Amino acid sequence: MLPISNKRGKSKGPVSKLFSRATLDENMRGFTLIEVLLAAMILVVAIGAGVAVEKGSIKSGVLTRHRTQAVGLAQEGQNLVRSIRDSSILSSDPNIWVNLGGDNPSSPSYKLQEDIINHKWSLVDGNEQITFPANDMVFTRDIIVARIPPPENLTRKITVKIGWTDYGKIQTLEQVSYLTNP
Repeated sequence: MLPISNKRGKSKGPVSKLFSRATLDENMRGFTLIEVLLAAMILVVAIGAGVAVEKGSIKSGVLTRHRTQAVGLAQEGQNLVRSIRDSSILSSDPNIWVNLGGDNPSSPSYKLQEDIINHKWSLVDGNEQITFPANDMVFTRDIIVARIPPPENLTRKITVKIGWTDYGKIQTLEQVSYLTNP
């Protein structure tokens, strides 16, 4: 049996309809290839942008964590220096500054040292390195004690400087407070 033809001479069978719809002329094939390549490029750019944003977010999180650790170390230094001053007051020591560099602090920087037996802290010459084992981050802490000139002889300026390196760049944080002889 021969397929039935329409007026133009084309067959009306189901197979012929499938082939006639699937057949594209030469211009359409090139256009479809360009569309696919363009869509692939857009997808690559979008994925690349997402990866870059995520990488920046991770770096920002690491920088924030390290800065938070540095702030904690600076506050700890300030609190321990205040504790040293307060323990001198409580012991009725006539010179409360004896454990904070004396009347004329001479060292450029101090570090904290704990007397484990007597459970007391004191300042000794030098700076200290502190390593956080969770992320192997190394911080340096310098405590600078400066005497405020007269008429404020009873006041000391306490500066705690924290330094560390993030992604090859040196970071610093400085915290200043003033202690008086009450």
